[in-house]
Amino acid sequence: MLKYNIKIAFRNIIRNKLFSFINILGLSVGMACTILIFLWIQDELSFDKFHKNNPNLYRVISEQNSSGVITHTAITQYPLANAIKNDFPEVLGSTRVFVDNYPKDLKINNKIITETNFIYADSTFFNLFSFPLISGNPEFALSNPYSIIISENIANKYFNNENPVGKIIEMDFFNELKPFKITGIIKNEQFNSHLQFDFLIPFHIFSPLYSDLKEWKTADNYYTYVLINKKSSKSDLNSKLENYLQNYIPESKNKLILQPVNKIHLYSNLKFDSINNGNIKYVYFFSIIATFILLIACINFINLSTAKSEKRSKEVGLRKVVGAKKIHLVKQFFFESVIFTICALFFSII
Repeated sequence: MLKYNIKIAFRNIIRNKLFSFINILGLSVGMACTILIFLWIQDELSFDKFHKNNPNLYRVISEQNSSGVITHTAITQYPLANAIKNDFPEVLGSTRVFVDNYPKDLKINNKIITETNFIYADSTFFNLFSFPLISGNPEFALSNPYSIIISENIANKYFNNENPVGKIIEMDFFNELKPFKITGIIKNEQFNSHLQFDFLIPFHIFSPLYSDLKEWKTADNYYTYVLINKKSSKSDLNSKLENYLQNYIPESKNKLILQPVNKIHLYSNLKFDSINNGNIKYVYFFSIIATFILLIACINFINLSTAKSEKRSKEVGLRKVVGAKKIHLVKQFFFESVIFTICALFFSII
């Protein structure tokens, strides 16, 4: 019976070529638009979900109250990461990140080139974040002050098919070319993160300036990330952090707040935040658009099928005369609709 229904459905599709073409085209266009939109939505929702510590990974942000006007900033003090790690047992690890988007001169293969997209981080960076490395050991990649991790894009751009790990890149550092050894390559394929970079350099490079970085009042241009214990409560730690900054800067009125890393891309609109962030409102907006497009395509499909059904009344009558029951007719029209939909889905994917 199934084979018979499918055969009849294909015969009707072939017999009514123009009707079938219009119906399949309309449905496939609607499906294609919907699929593209939902692929974009899936991509937006996937940011920073690949980190193995994802549910317990937070960024520390600052809330400032100036004359009753409350603002939130993404940057905090340099000493904060170590202080939080030492003062709160529920914090398993911490790291700092400094984003540097200023162009820098590099010497690669005896050629001077200019690149941007640099970040500096502590050696504990890979203890918190799970950026995948194609080459190199994440445990030791940032242990040497003059080491550097590059992205897969940069490796392909300047080293072709060679493995650049162990090679030297000279970089302009305080108006002097310094040699940096490549210790790892980050895979761009799974790089859906609010932290976008092509070059990752350890903070140890600033060791001559550490005395200045220890100043709580002046060294406040850094992202601070913490990993908290699974059993610890975010709200409890937030309450402890509320007046924590006053222990080191008594005159400060700023409050510290934990922000989930997996919420940064879509839910964060802070001062000095990442320029690559999206907006959850766009996700909702395009979800509604995708739903309406698919709904319109379905309504169009139903209207055309209903209009065509009047011309098939003779066929229905003959089937009833020879003994067809209502359920048989329902199955026949149902299979035709399913085949139309499968064909439309096939063309929409193409």
